[in-house]
Amino acid sequence: MKPLIKQSVYSSFKELNMLEQLEGELKEELGIDFWDTIGIGFDYWPEVESADYEWESMPLDMVLLGSTIFTQSTFGFLTEFSTVDDLSNAPIIQHEVIGLEKHSILIARNFIDFLRLLITTKSVFGLMLDEDAETDDDFDPTRLLIFNRIQEKFQIEPFESVKAYKQQLVQEREGSVVIQTFNSLGVKRLTDHYTHQRIELDYKETDEQIEERLLTFVQKGSLESILAYVRDVQEMSYTDVPFPEKVTAAVKTLLQQHGFVNEVRRLDALY
Repeated sequence: MKPLIKQSVYSSFKELNMLEQLEGELKEELGIDFWDTIGIGFDYWPEVESADYEWESMPLDMVLLGSTIFTQSTFGFLTEFSTVDDLSNAPIIQHEVIGLEKHSILIARNFIDFLRLLITTKSVFGLMLDEDAETDDDFDPTRLLIFNRIQEKFQIEPFESVKAYKQQLVQEREGSVVIQTFNSLGVKRLTDHYTHQRIELDYKETDEQIEERLLTFVQKGSLESILAYVRDVQEMSYTDVPFPEKVTAAVKTLLQQHGFVNEVRRLDALY
């Protein structure tokens, strides 16, 4: 089994273009935009050369969807290591440099579900919650107008229960990955290997011994195991998984051999 890996940057798609068009209409009609009203600015050109992925905790396979008014809090598409054919089909994650129990968490099954969650919670900052919040009728009229226009533009309906949706989302994710990670994103099957394992380290060993153990792991482990290791490395504020220079180089070489152009480019930028 050889995965079909996208070897160029991802472009925009129909629904994202529709959202850009809606924001243009709101600016022209009312002089308002998403950033000042609901607290999020969408990136309508997902991977231009100037795309900013400065944080080492951002997953290698995350493509920026939008930034929020909270510093270092973003949303992104998870490309499953460049195997998703189109960003419209990619899961949506939330990434924060600080403030979460994890740097990255799964938010929605895809972009349309993300918008449905947005019009359900009526809050950019409630999207990570997995419980049903009490309805608050005291919303700012301008913010309500934004959510209503999104609903009308995309002909979508709010979820009856955010809790039920998130439970199903978690169950589906757990069933679709072959190896789990600290942030529960896991890694889907990419090869014919059926044996996968997460690295276990003895921190009583010297740095040199740990580095050798990691190098052996990268050389002998399944591709999915190595990518799961990288996911755990990137949860650096909550895990203590080292990524020594020699190991980083070995991971880059492995990804290059498998054709992961976008992920290698991100590794070069971050490490």
